[in-house]
Amino acid sequence: MNPYLMRSCLVKPCLVKKWIAGVTLMQSVAAVALEDVPVAYLIVAKSHQVPVDILYAIAMAESGTHYRGERVPWPWALNIDGQSVFCESQQDAIHRVSQAIRNRQSVDIGLMQVNWRWHGQRFATIDESLVPIKNLSAGATILYEQFEQTNDWWEAVARYHDPGQDAESLDSAQRYRERVRQYWREWF
Repeated sequence: MNPYLMRSCLVKPCLVKKWIAGVTLMQSVAAVALEDVPVAYLIVAKSHQVPVDILYAIAMAESGTHYRGERVPWPWALNIDGQSVFCESQQDAIHRVSQAIRNRQSVDIGLMQVNWRWHGQRFATIDESLVPIKNLSAGATILYEQFEQTNDWWEAVARYHDPGQDAESLDSAQRYRERVRQYWREWF
């Protein structure tokens, strides 16, 4: 067993169970498919103890766009009041996010579409929210927090999108989970 994981388990015994759940889920993932996943996802997934395949599928669902003939997660994707915006540069994205915040608009940011209103405190600055590795880390943290509450990775995916428990939220979360599963099936 990984020594780091063992030390963590002394503090939180439930981590072993969660780690095993993630490994079991990933056993069905083809190693060849993982070769195509950018290394940043592998690093972030490992450091946050989330399945890399699910993290990548969420990024595809959240910020995926066509670039040079391939569908890829886009680091400067935004959603401002329900409108998708794919900025050409980090600077353009920073400008648009700043403007949306000033205008009190809802804005989801970056690869993982982290909502500023609900999760802005996870970043030191707006600029930081558009640093791809920081955005991935925030998304992985949110995903892991939802997994801690549900003990099920696919339920955590649903709650990543909408953690509410009213009928409308549950329906929205179910549709989102299925959308992420479609990307997961395509890639893995």
